[in-house]
Amino acid sequence: MRLNALLEMPELGLTTVAGHDELHRPLRWVVTTDLLDPGRYLSGGELVLTGLIWRSGPDDSERFVAALAEAGVSGLGACEASSGDLPPDLVAACARHRVPLFLVPQALGFAEVTEHIVRRLSGARASDVKAVLDRHRQLVSGAGLDPVLAMIGRDLGMRGWVLTASGRPVAGSAPMPDAATLARAFLTAKRLPCVRAGYSIFPVDAQTTSRVADWFVAFEGSMDDWSEERLALAGELAAVAAMERMRMDDRLSPEGRIGQELIRLVVHEGRPSDILPRLQVTGLADAPGYVAVASAADGGLRPGELRVVMKEILYGSAPVIGVSEDETIAIVPAGEHDITGRVRDAVHALARVWAAAA
Repeated sequence: MRLNALLEMPELGLTTVAGHDELHRPLRWVVTTDLLDPGRYLSGGELVLTGLIWRSGPDDSERFVAALAEAGVSGLGACEASSGDLPPDLVAACARHRVPLFLVPQALGFAEVTEHIVRRLSGARASDVKAVLDRHRQLVSGAGLDPVLAMIGRDLGMRGWVLTASGRPVAGSAPMPDAATLARAFLTAKRLPCVRAGYSIFPVDAQTTSRVADWFVAFEGSMDDWSEERLALAGELAAVAAMERMRMDDRLSPEGRIGQELIRLVVHEGRPSDILPRLQVTGLADAPGYVAVASAADGGLRPGELRVVMKEILYGSAPVIGVSEDETIAIVPAGEHDITGRVRDAVHALARVWAAAA
């Protein structure tokens, strides 16, 4: 947003008094001050608002405006509380130091001016970030979601996380919120997006993926208070996360295809000479033994989605997973984990969640 955009906001009613040729300057924020020398509290790019309480004569105007110019502010908005006018020495100092000066209507409080401008700034920033996300979605550079979430948190103060339906973090800021609580809220919500436990929760691919196999995005705060721009931004981030989820799907990767072939050979009693090379490629050849986990589901969960759920349950156990007809089958190295207990706990947890959602 630039200074000249302020003149296009009729609710402000600002009048340019000095610096007409400097209105192209970018505007970063709004600051109100009554200090004679506020320089140490400014970092550049601000619109400074003042009621001139600090002024007792022309020398004060020179000192005040010189401090603003040195700090690199974008402009100054002022109004003398009693007269509603501006002293000529202030106008001259602004012209001399090339600081754009606006007359603020006497009837308009500085708090109201700040509210209008900050709302416009937030909308502009959300639109800018949304454009970046749109480019990221189209390019799918493979850089991951962490830089995108960091940008949104830095530029808009919207801290967010991407998680799987089981609550496993995919990307996001630290510290991590209570992932189990958020995952339970995501799975049991009657409608999405929703607000639960102080977080706004958005599905990543609700149109084509069962919720139990989907990812979700969680932002701090309630979306009920968000502008349309921020809501659109959350939707755009969900689209970026959906692309990342597809990119990380290993079913079409060489490893995924070899794993599928291995499962097919095992199920159909393939020859050892065909099975052993695939065990070596998948890293299972040196295991002391194997545990096979077969799963099936009713209620419309497709085998490919069940594969995602099974992979989440067995995450960290180096499983090889494939689909055979209506079943998902995983082969896991034996002896490293209590696979039976893990699967049992996960199924019981999911059953409770599905019962609550029913």
